[in-house]
Formats: sequence, structure tokens, C-alpha cells
Amino acid sequence: MEPLDDSSRPLNTRRTSQPVGVPRRFGAGTALIITAMYAALFSLLSVLGEPPEVFGIVAIFCTGIGLSQMILFGGKLPRLASWLSGTILLPAILIGWELIQPASERLLFPVDVFSILTGTAVFGGIFGYLVGCLIASVFLVRERDRDEDGKDKTDKSGPFA
Repeated sequence: MEPLDDSSRPLNTRRTSQPVGVPRRFGAGTALIITAMYAALFSLLSVLGEPPEVFGIVAIFCTGIGLSQMILFGGKLPRLASWLSGTILLPAILIGWELIQPASERLLFPVDVFSILTGTAVFGGIFGYLVGCLIASVFLVRERDRDEDGKDKTDKSGPFA
């Protein structure tokens, strides 16, 4: 007989839980939290003195990572979806940005495209994974506040309940 811990399961077995990512459906409270995350991110970029173009690039990247967690692999592999979409999105965004620049302001030559694709794909995967973890943390905290039936189990005794 194997030793049991307080949850009455053998110690050598692993708990299996779903990886946390962006669900396909969520409520208004979660949408407001995501909006607050964007506001904090844009405030940080503003304090750092970044130009408005950087705001757009960061917003497209973060939104793309969140959408990929929701859509790719049926939402079952959010980490892989974040890494994969970051690997594709960052080079695509940077090359797209370079193509919309006037010809006199372009920094790249056609030869540089290959080096940009390979270099930014590696960093895009890393950044995509990190952004995906930040986005998933919001849903992890929201999931903690729900019971098994999906109902909100926060205290309803406040003045606005």
C-alpha cells in the first residue's frame, strides 16, 4: 500500500490540471482587467518617452498573443500558442513596419530581411511566451475567484453587492 497525503491520493501520482490561458468566453470583469493592463502598459511606455508607433507595435503584439492563446490548438496549449505566435508576429510586425516607411527612411536592405527573420523569431518566441504568461496570470487569478460551477465566489456582503 502506498502512503497517502491529506488529499487521499498516492504521493507518486501527479495532479493533472488544465494549463491556464485566454478562455474562449469571459465576462465583463475580465475585459475590464485586460483594459487596465493595457492602460498600465501604455502608461509605462509614456513614462519611458516612447513614440506613438511603439504603442501600436506593442498593442498589436500583445493582442496577437492573447488571440492566439484563445484560437490556436483549441485553447488547450496556451504556452505553445504564445511561443509560436510570438515567433511569427514579431518578425512580421517589424518587417511590416519597415515596409510602410518612406523609402528614404528605411533602415533595411533586402539582404537584411533574412537576418531579421531569424534574429527576431528567436526573441519573438521568448517575448511571446512572457507576454502569454502575463496574460494568463489574469485568468488564473480570475479562476481562483470562481467555484466549481463557474459562479463568482467573492464576498457579496459589501455596500455595492
